Amino acid sequence: MRKRRGPPVWRGVLIALDVLLLIWFASPLLCGVLHVGMAVAILALLLLLLLLVFWNGCRSLAGRLWAKRLGKAVLSLFGAGLAAGIVTCLIFTGQMLSAAYGGPAPESDTVVILGAKVDPSGQPSASLASRLEQGAAYLAAHPDAVCLVTGGQGADEPVSEAKAMGDYLEAKGVDPARILLEDRAADTRENLAYCAALLEERGLSKTVVLVTDSYHQWRAQMLAREAGLTPQPLANATRLDMLPGYWVREWFALAEYLFLGG
Repeated sequence: MRKRRGPPVWRGVLIALDVLLLIWFASPLLCGVLHVGMAVAILALLLLLLLLVFWNGCRSLAGRLWAKRLGKAVLSLFGAGLAAGIVTCLIFTGQMLSAAYGGPAPESDTVVILGAKVDPSGQPSASLASRLEQGAAYLAAHPDAVCLVTGGQGADEPVSEAKAMGDYLEAKGVDPARILLEDRAADTRENLAYCAALLEERGLSKTVVLVTDSYHQWRAQMLAREAGLTPQPLANATRLDMLPGYWVREWFALAEYLFLGG
């Protein structure tokens, strides 16, 4: 009697990697965080896991479909779409990294810190606090610089993002006279458009040190230029457990901006 063989080593390795990625992408759920980037990635990884576990059956089904004209067309379109999506994501990733880390060190007397979620307690979320820490360090090293903090108040936020950000910087020792608040914006485009108008009104330089997460820098810089600003990137570190989901979410935001004008 022939001994039944287990799955090939390559499948076992891929299954293990897939499970680890699933855990990484899903870990923010423990903090009550869920967004489209996480959901899409988790679904894709679950489908890949099913494909790897049931590899022989899936290969057999694909072979039967390939033998039919309609099935061949569907599989060809799926394969082409998947390949195009992977190439697009790789290009986006390269541009995102280049925008965040590819330029010279920022040097301007105007700093713009983009808002993010405020916790129910009124304190900046971990993501926003990271941006503020990066901004505060720059302000400490450049005592003549002024700072714009930008972000309105969401339906689930007790105060505006700008107010929470200003209070945080003051607690870090930043002189309130150096902090300007923009508290109307509801998204990144409005953040930068309203900041550009405020800079124009105050006669301040439109060459700005732009503080936001690395994954967000490329799109934020494009929107800054659209608003008439000249951005210099200053990327803060993103929490490691949150990073992959936010990175995938940014791919969708970039696709909407670049292909649909959103």
